Amino acid sequence: MVELACIGQALSNIHGLSLETILTFVTLASAVKQDVILAQPATYDVSTPPDFMPPSMSLFLGSACSLTQDLVRICWSVLKHDIWQDRFTLQHNTHSLFEQFGYCHGLAYKMFYPPFKMCTEATCERRANGLLLNKVEQLRVVYVSLEHGTIPAYDVAMQCERCKITYHHNYKVCNKDHIYYDHMEGLPDTIQVGTHHYVDIAVGQLWKTMMHVACTSATNCARIYNSSVSRQNEFPLQWPSSEVTLDHVWDIFIIISLLEDCRHHKHSLIVKQTGTQSERFNDAMAHRNQCMHSFGQPDARHHKCIKCCRVYEASTDAAAQFVRVVVDGVTVSRPCCSVPYCFESLRSVNDCFCHLHMAEHVNQCAIISCTTSVTPGSKTCQDPDHKAVEALHTLHGQSHFQLRERLERSRAIVDNLSRVVPKSVVPVELDGDILDEGLQEFEFGCNRTHCEVLIVAPCGIIHDRRTFYCAEGIGSVAAFIKEAFPDPLTRPSHIFYDNNCHLAQHVKDDPFFSDIGLSVDVFHFNCKHSENDLFCQENCNPMAFLELTVDGDGKWYFNLSVCEQTNSWFGKFNSITRGMKPIKFDFYLDEVILCRNRLTLEKLKREHQRPSQWESIESSEGVTSS
Repeated sequence: MVELACIGQALSNIHGLSLETILTFVTLASAVKQDVILAQPATYDVSTPPDFMPPSMSLFLGSACSLTQDLVRICWSVLKHDIWQDRFTLQHNTHSLFEQFGYCHGLAYKMFYPPFKMCTEATCERRANGLLLNKVEQLRVVYVSLEHGTIPAYDVAMQCERCKITYHHNYKVCNKDHIYYDHMEGLPDTIQVGTHHYVDIAVGQLWKTMMHVACTSATNCARIYNSSVSRQNEFPLQWPSSEVTLDHVWDIFIIISLLEDCRHHKHSLIVKQTGTQSERFNDAMAHRNQCMHSFGQPDARHHKCIKCCRVYEASTDAAAQFVRVVVDGVTVSRPCCSVPYCFESLRSVNDCFCHLHMAEHVNQCAIISCTTSVTPGSKTCQDPDHKAVEALHTLHGQSHFQLRERLERSRAIVDNLSRVVPKSVVPVELDGDILDEGLQEFEFGCNRTHCEVLIVAPCGIIHDRRTFYCAEGIGSVAAFIKEAFPDPLTRPSHIFYDNNCHLAQHVKDDPFFSDIGLSVDVFHFNCKHSENDLFCQENCNPMAFLELTVDGDGKWYFNLSVCEQTNSWFGKFNSITRGMKPIKFDFYLDEVILCRNRLTLEKLKREHQRPSQWESIESSEGVTSS
């Protein structure tokens, strides 16, 4: 800034220009460097500034700085080398100047260019000859930011005429593939979501944090931004809509998550150019889902800390025991095929059957578990109760909010409805609200998965998640545990589960569980397990395992309620996932768990719980002994 002051003093002495004017000129000229290069021939050397500004840039600088064209040329000739080398550290806000003077010259406060001036292909002849990319397409876009709200911007795509590769701000299009650039040093400052919208990375990270910490839906993220952050900036005619939608929120959530995953695994994100934006990332999400299913959460695979592991010597002859995980199910579901244990995806979340079973069951009654054929023009069979449910479903869908409002004012509506449909299927008013139709006696429409089962360490780290389709069966729980811990190194020595008395009987001859203690957590053992069940009382009482208590005095060493605490957070996602297809459902839940695990690890470090990774089964570093 001292150098700029000296230059400004010299210009002031000669031409009477103020330092503020020089500062504005330098800031604006630095901002349009990419546009200046774009106006040069393909043989231009980008390391040196041109002698003259292109006419449109010169007119813009003159209007914005209140300078004549002669003074613009003088300022450029004096300052161009310093501007070109980015020698000035500037914090001058020029948004309003671009808004007032830039649009008529094809300039905006934000111009999104590719990061390359030449084709990146090693075999490209143009690259070998030192020729710049100069086949350009400019597109009006909207920039979603925290500082300025939504503002007009331009996207500039550049194509190599020889290789037919089109370079965008975040990715290149090659052979109908979007190949995102490597971001090993960090994510890009802005990310393109859809054709006409760019989102600032700070906004994207804020939305993602709201989704996994506060369980905020994409719709509400968009509403909060539009109502509190977005400003009523003036947009020129024929510009795309400035309103942020839930699609933009979902796109940034997915893209950030995939780019972070690619950075972790040191490879590029590649998606299809063809297809809709909502389907473009399905293959990449499915691949990440498979990795999560096969290997579990990356931060939890070999995790240990003081709060979830303990070295306990019961006697001089006893081996050290490492106590670890809790298993429990939570009601978070999505639509699935109504044929039991069919894992095929639905073509639409409104379908009752997948493509494999649709032809066979296309005329089947929409009431779940009813296999009778439908009557013409209806979705249900001749059963009067089923007909009533369909009528209520239709009425509810057409005027849900009106009915809710009227029910809050008067119970008369319930009386009127009871004349049309049996009382067994009339919605019940509860604190001024209507119970979801899935809670009625008959379930109408598509089937849903039963629940999600979580494996959680006592410290709060979520180890794994699995979708249970029909029921939380004992055999399925046992298989899930064995899948989650294939490595003896990470296998727990104790598992808490609210139905361990039945699980223990089921796996009594399974060598996998031979050295694993199975007990019921204190709450469920005291409240939901009969004292007359001798097997449960003798084998699953947590007090029978001395390693679970502190010096055997009845104070619990581990947090045995961790699953209930985790479920209170995880269960809030049910309203968000109810209409999701399987790929997005799995990707979303795995990602919010990944984010929560990272926050938990940071908390464990702050609390000096010494989180670390298992190195060998004999190692006990980072674990306290009793």
